[in-house]
Amino acid sequence: MVAISGIEITDMNKADLPEIQAIENVVFLAPWSEQMLRRELLSPLSSCRVAKARQGQSLVVAGYLICWIYAAETHIHNLAVKQEFRRMGVGGLLLADAIQLSRKKAAEWVYLEVRRSNCAAIRLYEKFAFLELGVRKSYYRESGEDALVLGRQI
Repeated sequence: MVAISGIEITDMNKADLPEIQAIENVVFLAPWSEQMLRRELLSPLSSCRVAKARQGQSLVVAGYLICWIYAAETHIHNLAVKQEFRRMGVGGLLLADAIQLSRKKAAEWVYLEVRRSNCAAIRLYEKFAFLELGVRKSYYRESGEDALVLGRQI
């Protein structure tokens, strides 16, 4: 568990899914279903991490990251931060945690796709030394938007 600035990063569990689903529904045009999220929790390839912040007496999900680590590569599938926790470093903490976990599992590269229009996310990835490796034309079916393929060596 990582705890920095009141944010704890831990493994995701089933009890987190309702809050994660609520974030998915707001952040993504084509959100993953609860069934898809449950499958990720069971997959041996998947690493599902959650950032929690204290609100009053309870911990709430501030953000989460889902990635696959296999064949010396990490592929980040989802990284989302709840609106009220944006610009507080939550995304950076989750990304740093994924890179650290990738190192432990001997991954050599981390890859992801990001909407060409998602300037805030692209700036975050650039801070972590991700480079543009290519473009996937019309990658996002719901909008037809291109995805930038980003990667970095570990």
